[in-house]
Amino acid sequence: MNKLLVGATPYYLQIEAILRDQIATGDLRPGDPVPTEKTLCEQYEVSRPTVRQAIKNLEIDDLVIRERGKGTRVTERPEEKILPLIDLQLADLVYATRAEDIVLARTGNCILPPAVRAEYENDEPLEVFYFVRVLFKDKIPYMATKVFLHGEIAEFMTEKDYVAENFLEVLSQRSGIKIIQSEQKIEAILAEPSMAFFLEISPGTPLLSIRRTSRDKNKKPIEHSHTLIRMDRGKLNLVLGKNSDQEKWQVL
Repeated sequence: MNKLLVGATPYYLQIEAILRDQIATGDLRPGDPVPTEKTLCEQYEVSRPTVRQAIKNLEIDDLVIRERGKGTRVTERPEEKILPLIDLQLADLVYATRAEDIVLARTGNCILPPAVRAEYENDEPLEVFYFVRVLFKDKIPYMATKVFLHGEIAEFMTEKDYVAENFLEVLSQRSGIKIIQSEQKIEAILAEPSMAFFLEISPGTPLLSIRRTSRDKNKKPIEHSHTLIRMDRGKLNLVLGKNSDQEKWQVL
């Protein structure tokens, strides 16, 4: 029996994401029947309205069709052009050299989210400046990053700086603060509505999530960012190796 994740992502979005993945990978082919509402309810231990909402979202995107008396099946559709995946390296999380266009999607002020506040080692609510930048290739977004900055640091920056290919270097130059460390935390998540909008995908779509905290020589956080990568557009490649004088594996 499959278990859904208990958390902030609604069950219907999780079921929708599972079915989308089955359609994308060919486990469910055009013309194949989709499991019945009763089957999905029993499989995931959810209510019928939850399953209906998941199916409805797929129907809106023309991935499935419901016919009275025949059930739900995967939509027959013409073969789509598959874009090649973008080979991303760790350096691409710092430099946006592979992007054909970088768009500043939003700016504003917000209370630092709890997950980010923990990185700043500050238990009190803290208002910070933020902006969202979206990277495009072949006119399709493949990466969106939400960056958080303290107000006094943001004062040195301009909108042009926010879409610079080498943002961290520009940030260091403008603020006069030397950034010497950038910690990356990588995990898989489901897209939330706000960031799904920027990436032009449906909420609940699987994404690669990278949370970055950049620090100065005193280990003080200077910048925090949350990057989301569409896994249908890019893949992250890591090369491990050993230096001649070291025994431990490390990212080269």
